[in-house]
Amino acid sequence: MAKRKSSVDKELPRANIVNIQGKVNGFLMSQVGTVYCAGTPVLNDDGKTWTVPILYATPGFVAGPVGEAQVDAYTREILSHTEIAELYRQGRRLGRKYRAEIEAAFLRARKS
Repeated sequence: MAKRKSSVDKELPRANIVNIQGKVNGFLMSQVGTVYCAGTPVLNDDGKTWTVPILYATPGFVAGPVGEAQVDAYTREILSHTEIAELYRQGRRLGRKYRAEIEAAFLRARKS
């Protein structure tokens, strides 16, 4: 008698960290701007969603988190994210706070 597969066997394979970061980075690049990027995703306890920090970052300097996104672990669909206006507001705040460090990082990048 053949053994039946459970419904778990039929689920899509869970996406890995690189897939998840890429999905969020694509969204940020197309909808928000180039100074925002995905941090390291963390798989939630339910095993079905990833929480991805959204960072304010310039070449050579990461100022810090400005929000987060929730991503389906199987389909890589972005389920929710911090409102874009809030990302901008937090980005401006960090930009002012770390202005000297950001300018220094840009100067280093230009020399390279």
